[in-house]
Amino acid sequence: MSYAFYEDKTAPPMSWREARRAIRTGVATNSLFSLPLLAGPLSEDVSDAPLMGTQHNERRIERLFRAKPDGYDSDGRSWKVGVLYAAPDDPVYQFEGLIGVVSVAGHLGCMMPGYHYIRPFIDALARRSMHFVVPVLEVDNDIAVPFLRGRVLREALERLAPPGVTWEWPPWPEDTFTPTADSIVASSASIVKTSAGYVRGRHYTEWNDDVRTLKRSGELEAALELLYECIEAAERDRGGREPAPWYTHEAAIIHRKRGEIPLEVAVMERWERACPPPERGPGAMQAKIADRLEKARRLLAER
Repeated sequence: MSYAFYEDKTAPPMSWREARRAIRTGVATNSLFSLPLLAGPLSEDVSDAPLMGTQHNERRIERLFRAKPDGYDSDGRSWKVGVLYAAPDDPVYQFEGLIGVVSVAGHLGCMMPGYHYIRPFIDALARRSMHFVVPVLEVDNDIAVPFLRGRVLREALERLAPPGVTWEWPPWPEDTFTPTADSIVASSASIVKTSAGYVRGRHYTEWNDDVRTLKRSGELEAALELLYECIEAAERDRGGREPAPWYTHEAAIIHRKRGEIPLEVAVMERWERACPPPERGPGAMQAKIADRLEKARRLLAER
């Protein structure tokens, strides 16, 4: 697969006005499907699902969000219309069953690999010439899709699927859970790794919300424990490119907050050693790590 596919990907012909309405109401039309993610009972189970590959699309994303918002969520965050589509497999990272997100500005990124199990539903909609539209938000200098997970997602799709749309589910992942310090800091014997990129039975890219939850609740030790496992998984799963930098940056933030400047420097230098400059792709997060590392080294020298 050539990544030029994504550069050339354009949004399907459809009514963007109807798409905005479908997202706001969660009510499907003859050609558009959406879930009631922004309001109603299901919205309580929604969390921000970050997209991968957005670092390659920064200009496109910036252009998209400079335009007038398509709507606002209950927290007042602006969103733009995105369309889920069946993306090609990634031979570099060996991701299969990917789900891309395209907008009026073009391809934005892909849902994390953990969402591969809804690919048959996306394909079933396409066979009926229907499109799955979702809101796309700016979150933490990146973008995300507010979405459901686990059995809540499965049950919602089964209950709200348009008439005539039929599909078969692949093996379904275990229900997601709300992390606590006890559940996060599990013994290594209980950690299930089914491939290089997996942590505790889930792909490392699926733990972002759990890290944020632990940070908000003040469970910084548990957050660090999880982050370092994700860092190791990202290093194992790097496929000749840079390990995903978000986990390193989050660990560095926590170390700074705890006054652990030597550890802050160490975790960022670890990322630098794992990916010499020729192996790095573009991305704002890499610049953040470089800037933070420079400041942390100065703080360390002043001690």
